[in-house]
Amino acid sequence: MNIPKQIIKQIINDEINLKSFNENELIQWLISNLINVLCDNKIFATTVKSTPIKKPEYTYLFEVSANYKGTEYHIELGILNRINLKIENIIAGNSNRVSVCFFDNISEIQSLLKSINELNYHITKIENTGTLILN
Repeated sequence: MNIPKQIIKQIINDEINLKSFNENELIQWLISNLINVLCDNKIFATTVKSTPIKKPEYTYLFEVSANYKGTEYHIELGILNRINLKIENIIAGNSNRVSVCFFDNISEIQSLLKSINELNYHITKIENTGTLILN
C-alpha cells in the first residue's frame, strides 16, 4: 500500500485546492484522507495523531499517523516555502512525505524542475493555482 501515492491521486483527481486551507484544515483533511485510504485497504485505525514538524523549507509540515493492531501507518504533508527552499533538503526527505509547492506561472518553478528529476512529481492547475506535488 503506497499511502503517499493514494493521497496525491486524491489531490489531483478531486482537484483539492490545498492553497485555500489553513494549517488546521490541512491537518484535518490529511487525517480524514489517511483514514479513508486505510479503510479502502480494510485497515481500521484505532488511534490517530498528528505531529507538527519544523523545517525552514516548509510553511507547514506535519506527520499524521494511525495505529491498528500494533502497526503504525503514517504520512507527512508539507507546504513548501519557496523563499527558504533548498531542494537538496527536499530530495533527502522521507519517502512517505508529500511536498506541495504553489506557483502563479511555470517560470517560477523552472529551476526546481531541473533539480527534482529523481523524484516523483506532478504539476497540475487547480482553481487557477499552479501546484507542484513532490514525493
